Amino acid sequence: MNFKDISILVPYKPDNGHRDRIWSWVKRRYELLMPEAEICLGHHEVEDITDFSVGGISLVPRIHFESIGGFDEGFKGWGGEDDAFQLAMDKICGPHGRAHCNVWHLWHPYAIINQQQYQANYDRYCSYFASTNNKTSMDRLIHDDDSKIFHEDKKITISLCMIVKNEEDVIARCLDSVADIIDEIIIVDTGSIDKTKKIVKNYTSKIYDFEWIDDFSAARNYSFSKATNDYILWLDADDVILEEDRVKLKELKNTLNSGIDVVMMKYNVGFDIDGKVNFSYYRERLVKRNNNPQWHDPVHEHLDIRGTIINTNICITHDKIHAAVPGRNLKIYEKMLAEGKELSPRSLYYYSRELYYNANYDEAIAYYNKFLDSGKGWFEDCITACYDLSICYNHKGDQGNRLKTLLRSFAYDTPRAEICCGLGYYYIEKQDYNRAIFWFDLATKLEKPEENWGFSIHDCWDYLPNIQLCICYDKLGYIEKAIKHNDRAGEIKPGDPFFLYNKTYFDSLQENNK
Repeated sequence: MNFKDISILVPYKPDNGHRDRIWSWVKRRYELLMPEAEICLGHHEVEDITDFSVGGISLVPRIHFESIGGFDEGFKGWGGEDDAFQLAMDKICGPHGRAHCNVWHLWHPYAIINQQQYQANYDRYCSYFASTNNKTSMDRLIHDDDSKIFHEDKKITISLCMIVKNEEDVIARCLDSVADIIDEIIIVDTGSIDKTKKIVKNYTSKIYDFEWIDDFSAARNYSFSKATNDYILWLDADDVILEEDRVKLKELKNTLNSGIDVVMMKYNVGFDIDGKVNFSYYRERLVKRNNNPQWHDPVHEHLDIRGTIINTNICITHDKIHAAVPGRNLKIYEKMLAEGKELSPRSLYYYSRELYYNANYDEAIAYYNKFLDSGKGWFEDCITACYDLSICYNHKGDQGNRLKTLLRSFAYDTPRAEICCGLGYYYIEKQDYNRAIFWFDLATKLEKPEENWGFSIHDCWDYLPNIQLCICYDKLGYIEKAIKHNDRAGEIKPGDPFFLYNKTYFDSLQENNK
C-alpha cells in the first residue's frame, strides 16, 4: 500500500493550549513519516468527556468505513464511538486483525465527566454490543440512525446576514457576488444616510433598522435572529466572493452534510501591488442556525462556535474602498473601560492592537504585556502579540525588549516565519549579517501552518526572507549567494521593484567584472 492511498482521520478538540501544541507536533510527525498521506482533521468542540477505553489506531478500507456509516455521532463527547465502530466493522465487514506495534498516546488535560452523558454513551455502546451476534440487528442499528454522517442529505439552504451603514459604493458588488447562491438575504441597517437601503431593495425586502449602540455583536445577533434557513452566512459590505470561490461555495451548498456545524473559510484581507494575497486568516463563516450561534464582544466580534467544524479552501475577499472611521474601534474599547467593564482575553488582545494601530505605543506595550502575562490568550494570538509588541518596542527605541519579545513567542509554539523575519531585521539593523542570515534562512525552511486559524503574513514565508538574504550576502561579499536568493524572490514576485532593482545591480556588477 502506498501512503498516497491513505487518509488519516483525526477527531480533534482545540483547547488553545496544551492539546493544540501536541497536535502541532503529531501533525508534523505524520507529514514527515507519511508525506503522501492525506490528513483529514475534524474539529469538534465538546463540553464533556467519557472514559471508554481507546483501541489505538484503526486502518480500514474506505469502502468499509462508508458501508457502516462512519463513526456514530450519537455519542456525545469523547468515548464509546471507537468501540462501537470496531463492533460494527467486525460484524458487517469481517473480523479485524491486530498489528503488533506500539502506539503512543500523548498526555493532555482531562475534563470533568458529566455522569448523565456518560450513562447515555454507555447505553448506546451496549446497543452495539448486544448486536454483535446478529448482523441484521447491527445493520439496522447503523443504517436507521439519523446521527450517521454519511446518510443522504437534502441540499442545504443558506441565509445571508449582513449589517450595513452607508455602503452605497460597495453593497451591490457584494450582493451580486453571492445573490444567486444563497436562499435568503437579511440586511440590518445601523443608520445609513446614503442610498444603501435603496440599492439593497433590488435584492431583498428583508431590510431591518437597528439603532447603533456601539456594539457590533448586538447588531449581528439581531441580523441572525431574522434568518430562517438551515445555515447562516455572514459578510461585510466590502467583502466579495470571487468567481473561483463562487464555484466552490456552490459545490459546498450542494454537498455539505447537515452534520457539519461550522464551515471555516479563508479571509483574504491584505494584497501586494500585483494583487496577490499576502495576509489572510480563517473565519467562522457559515454556521448552522439551529445551534443558535451568538456573537460576542462589542468590537472585533466573534462567534462562539462548537460542534463539527471543517476548514475549506473557499476564500472571502475583503476589498475595501474607503478607510474605516478613524479611531472608531478604539473609542468603543475606551467606552467599555470607562463604564468599568472587564475586557475578555480576546478583547484585551484586540484593544492592544487598536492602540498599536493608532500609534499609542506606550499604552499598547502595557496592554500587550497584560494580555501575555494573563496566560489566558489563544496561543496564535499570543504569537502575533509578540510580533506586534516587538514593533512597538522598536518605535520606542527599546531594542532589548524588542529582542526579548520576539524570542518570547517561542514559548507558545514552534517558530513562525513572521517572528524569524522580525529577528532577521533586528540583526540587519545591528549590521550583524551572519545572525540575520540564520533567521531569514530559517524562515524559508519552515512549513507554513496552512490549517490553523491564526494570522499569516504570506510574504514572510518566502519572498521577504529571500530578498533580505540577498542583501545580507551582498553585504558580506557573497555575490553568487546574493544573486541566488534574489532570483528566488523574483520567482515569487517577478514584477517586484526590489527584485528588479537588485537584478539590474547584479547585472551591472557582472558586466563590470568581465
